Amino acid sequence: MVYPGEGPNNVVNKDRRGELFYYMHQQLIARYNCDRFCNRLARVRPLTSLREALPEGYFPKIVRSFTNRAFPARPQNTILRDLNRIEEDVVLTINDIERWGSRIAESIDGGYVVAPGGNRIPLDEQTGIDVLGNIMEPSALSVNSLYYGNYHGHMHNLIAYSHDPENRFLEGYGVVGEFQTAMRDPAFYRLHAQVDNMFHRYKRTLQPYNSNQLGYAGVQIQSFGVQLNRANAPANVLLTYWQRSQINLSTGLDFGPEGNVFASFTHLQHAPFTYRFTVNNTSGAARRGTCRIFIAPKVDERNTPLTMDEQRLLMVELDKFRVNCMYSYRPDC
Repeated sequence: MVYPGEGPNNVVNKDRRGELFYYMHQQLIARYNCDRFCNRLARVRPLTSLREALPEGYFPKIVRSFTNRAFPARPQNTILRDLNRIEEDVVLTINDIERWGSRIAESIDGGYVVAPGGNRIPLDEQTGIDVLGNIMEPSALSVNSLYYGNYHGHMHNLIAYSHDPENRFLEGYGVVGEFQTAMRDPAFYRLHAQVDNMFHRYKRTLQPYNSNQLGYAGVQIQSFGVQLNRANAPANVLLTYWQRSQINLSTGLDFGPEGNVFASFTHLQHAPFTYRFTVNNTSGAARRGTCRIFIAPKVDERNTPLTMDEQRLLMVELDKFRVNCMYSYRPDC
């Protein structure tokens, strides 16, 4: 809704659109993998091969309000096949997707993408992630949609129509074919783990950040901690617990004159806490910055400590806010 793939340029061409396509989905996969660790499950396996049976089945048992028809199911070990759904203009082969993926990978390794006419656009540190994101999604901003195709979008279609690839049974798409429902299907996460790996492949071609890029001249973080919002609570200790709650189902279902129906469920909750920073501004002037706080697991599903490089891909953005740091003889903010 906010980032439509097609339409007027002033609507589609938003600042860092391609980069945000990567970052949003990378955060989804990071959070999903953290949740898997908590349930003693390994990280999601990327969908590296479209020729192997898809072991994850999914039976959604939900109805599309637009058509009043149930979303179709996908049995376990479904074989993905070429799509020939002329009525929906979804006609493609697995070869198409594999070819687009190979071209994107070759461009990443070469450090540039090919525009119509053969011009080379560098995948540099400043704009490369944005260019790559607009190709991968793709949006109308793709520098060469004929050459790089619709890698991410048609992988969604390949799974969404896997139950009826030729429209022989006049079945609509599965939940992966709609934004509002796609994340219900476990295959969604395998698909996006593969898309993420393409972006990580690109990031490995870049030089590490240097100290000037990571630093903020004249501003230093002296300390950071968290504190539970309760008396005599120890510092840097968070508290989680199981909580039983009720939800009023009348907002989504009509129960008629019988009245409202409440459902009880048990969920994980945390005690309120506060961030505590000490930041020194010695620059001689007021400075403004953005504070981003991430949370990441320390161990995997086997309780094995994670390396920093592994943690880097599992960082989940917990909070983000602006900070004004005033300068004084005692420069604390």
